[in-house]
Amino acid sequence: MALKAAILALVLVAAWVILRRPGRGKTRPAAQRSRQAGREPQPQDLVACPRCGVFHLPGAPCDCDRGPTSDD
Repeated sequence: MALKAAILALVLVAAWVILRRPGRGKTRPAAQRSRQAGREPQPQDLVACPRCGVFHLPGAPCDCDRGPTSDD
């Protein structure tokens, strides 16, 4: 009898997990917006400053005063 109860409980848990999981390929709009809002800028998003060549975001001021850094 205990074996029957254990198997029934296992089947119910498996059915609950299968029915409660999110669909594949479906993303929630809120989750997608939050991912885009906090994403890091990619290298292809940056532009080079015409004076010093330092890369920065489009529309952001260039920081030519810093100059190149050395890794010595």
